[in-house]
Amino acid sequence: MNSQLIWLFIGITTLMTIISKKETDAATSASLALTNHLILVSIILMLIILIIT
Repeated sequence: MNSQLIWLFIGITTLMTIISKKETDAATSASLALTNHLILVSIILMLIILIIT
């Protein structure tokens, strides 16, 4: 169960890096990077909660 969550996390991070690389505009890529970091933080928090419970 935990290994599947880790693989899902790795897949989502690689997907987000691919998406953010496609943006060439500086403002758009900056906002995308910010939302990507927010999504990453929420995923990490969910993983921590799942591991603890």
